[in-house]
Amino acid sequence: MVFSSPMTAVDQVISRASESVDMLPSDAEADIIGSPTTENFVAIGHEFLRLLVEVGGLRTDARILDIGCGVGRIAIPLTRYLDRGRYDGIEPIKQLVDLCNTRISPRHPSFKFHHVDFFSKRYNPHGKVDSRKYRFPWPDGHFDFVVLTSVFTHVLKDAAENYLREIARVLEPGGTMFATAFLLSKESELRTKQNVAAPRFPFSVGGAKVGNKKDPEGSVAFDEKVFLQMVERCGLTIERFEPGYWSGPIPDTKGTYQDLLIARKK
Repeated sequence: MVFSSPMTAVDQVISRASESVDMLPSDAEADIIGSPTTENFVAIGHEFLRLLVEVGGLRTDARILDIGCGVGRIAIPLTRYLDRGRYDGIEPIKQLVDLCNTRISPRHPSFKFHHVDFFSKRYNPHGKVDSRKYRFPWPDGHFDFVVLTSVFTHVLKDAAENYLREIARVLEPGGTMFATAFLLSKESELRTKQNVAAPRFPFSVGGAKVGNKKDPEGSVAFDEKVFLQMVERCGLTIERFEPGYWSGPIPDTKGTYQDLLIARKK
């Protein structure tokens, strides 16, 4: 007799993906955040949900802040995972926030999306909010889980440090930060030398390394040691670091493209 393994909560979300079709973006809308098709958007969202749960320890009753929520790539699978939890997302591109508030929030009132008019030469050139000084509009300890996927890859050092301070402030003690980044080390440098497809960061701008001086926020990397020290200095304790395969193949990785960092509020 063959027994099948019981489905996990994440497996159940993935198996019910078709139920979320009315909330999904078009290919063109998905492409704004770097997913070339809706199918790719869905696949990456499910991949991140699995990582949030299996690596980050996300609970179904979590109070989540999603920084750079885009058009709901993390939020949509979470609508099928959270039960007693709540979700807030912030995003500088108003068009994407409006889409989320039209398609997701009416079906899931505990999911709220907020436009923050961050200035970004690349993504929001008319923005009036300085991300280096911005204070999140929530009180201390309001969340127990903060997510940033491909945010630190598009901000320079002063903005990144401010985000880290604010994340530590709005997390409750013991709360989790789940973040991705490009972090440079001797090991990643060796891998990139053998991988012609790996992104390169030849220029120093604003305390970071960037791929293009004229478009610095297009692709940003940090020295690994400097970035991890900054995380600790801002009040977070690093619990787990998984190198990504952006720089080249890595045995035994969880399969994330960018480097993955899990940190806890002290």
